[in-house]
Amino acid sequence: MKKVVAVKPNEDFSLDLKFNDGNMRRFDVKPYLDYGVFTELKNIHYFKQVRIAFGTVQWPHEQDISPETLYLESVPIDEFNIDELAYEQACMKKVKLIKLILPKSEIDKLGPQEKKRYIMFTCMLRDLNLLQKCLIFVGNESSSEKPSVSAKTTISFFFLKTLISKIHEMWTFLSKNKILQGSAGFSKELKEKGDEIENFFSDKKVKNIFAFIRDKFGFHYEYQDDVDEMIEDASKQFSEFEIWLSDDSANEIFASSNAVMMEVIFSQMKRVGFTGDMEGLLRQLYDLAINGARLFREFSVFYLAEAFPVNWERQGEVVIEAPQYSQVKLPLIVTK
Repeated sequence: MKKVVAVKPNEDFSLDLKFNDGNMRRFDVKPYLDYGVFTELKNIHYFKQVRIAFGTVQWPHEQDISPETLYLESVPIDEFNIDELAYEQACMKKVKLIKLILPKSEIDKLGPQEKKRYIMFTCMLRDLNLLQKCLIFVGNESSSEKPSVSAKTTISFFFLKTLISKIHEMWTFLSKNKILQGSAGFSKELKEKGDEIENFFSDKKVKNIFAFIRDKFGFHYEYQDDVDEMIEDASKQFSEFEIWLSDDSANEIFASSNAVMMEVIFSQMKRVGFTGDMEGLLRQLYDLAINGARLFREFSVFYLAEAFPVNWERQGEVVIEAPQYSQVKLPLIVTK
């Protein structure tokens, strides 16, 4: 199966690609730029945010092209060179950070329940942002060495299942605190964001699999006998169990345990109505997690601005240079 292991975006809207069979090819994206979701790629800055995800190329808003299409519709090139320093500098962008302060006189206007809701909500949003970043950063690593491939699979799935668990936790928090039920007082923009979240979880398949992952393999590891048979059935599909042990720095990789867990989740996905092979199911899960995180983040921006009757004081801003999502890689194996 063809997989993309490295990508370099070019100024002419082409992609230099390296595949897992060693072939290096150039794919022209221009014929796609006038169609549907791909029109956003006309912005060269956005186009350059392309990254590797699940063996193909993907942009932040989930536009992607299958590896088979990339291979068949591309032309061979003789070399795949990236001036790492120049490329890294070219991918840096300016980010403005604004500092806001809530003085004690304003804090005192909030009741105990409002303070709790604010603290809990912002902590969950912090976790959501961090987990999504880590999931994407691990996916940017393209090493083809066997231990690194196993490490990438296990680490990616950890961040994926934990991100899904956090999304479900935020949905539970909104539901229990009846936050979306108060939408009559929301602005038009906030109400639209709330409706998108409700529509997302109105899909019974999504709600079921998110709850299953959170309860069985996410935060709580809620042990119930009904998962025993599922683990046993999944385990029978493997003739041997694989682990990698490390002499330092916590690099142990429990590849088969991760594979069994994934198989249990994929089996549950099929039970509740998802379809596809293992790679297709994993891709659906990844897309749902990224989309769910986006919905909650967008809702949170409006909610925090509207829901609390206080006046924030602006105390300045700073502009810094930061790398784009697609350029950050999370190391898979480290040492002291």
